Amino acid sequence: MTELCFQLKGSVATILLLELHHYTADAFAGQLQQKVEKAPQLLLQSPIVISLDKLRDDGDAPDLEALLGQCRQFGLQPIGFRACLRFDEAIRATGMAILPQTSGRSGAVLRELMPAGEDDNAATAQASASSGVAVPVVSRFTRLPSKIVTQPVRSGQQVYARDCDLIVMSHISEGAEILADGNIHVYGGLRGRALAGVQGDVGARIFCHSLEAELLAVAGNFMLSEDFRGKVWKKPVQVCLKGEKLCIEPL
Repeated sequence: MTELCFQLKGSVATILLLELHHYTADAFAGQLQQKVEKAPQLLLQSPIVISLDKLRDDGDAPDLEALLGQCRQFGLQPIGFRACLRFDEAIRATGMAILPQTSGRSGAVLRELMPAGEDDNAATAQASASSGVAVPVVSRFTRLPSKIVTQPVRSGQQVYARDCDLIVMSHISEGAEILADGNIHVYGGLRGRALAGVQGDVGARIFCHSLEAELLAVAGNFMLSEDFRGKVWKKPVQVCLKGEKLCIEPL
């Protein structure tokens, strides 16, 4: 009997979503360079999906090959485009994958590539959206009992609570990532990345006893640490969405 060479399995991967609003080569390159320099650990070598469905139709269509080249030039790794019928032929010519709109569960968790609180017109984008960037569709799923983690989550580890809340009884190390379709509770120091409501639940929240995170996100909207260092740093907080703005409030 021939031994199988491989198996195909589903998995959860964190993928950045670069949502293009309008495109000129020079402006895009300059703004993308600023984003990468601001958060190199998050962005360099990160897989991205380029969304064209919000691209304004009052200008020339972008050169997709040039766009892909610019992304690679600054260390991003494009893996495909999000579906947009008017660019379907041009996307196919690049040989890249065409991904459907995200709704409900999927094998990949898409993070918007723009911090909350910024208002960029192009490049658009850094690890989870602010004003002007659409919030993902709220998924309809049945919540399961909370996933409880009693051990520290170490650097390089990822913990994902599918269809439920995540409760971590210890701390999250730098370089670790925790994700949940529901809420996240951390009863220790939160030093890594925490993404709640990853399938689009805009009502999800993050609670932690000591905020020292690299990145916080709710339903694709996110902030980097430099955006919230100050009064709430190393304090107990809750993180939630108000409209399309990510808010951090003391507990």
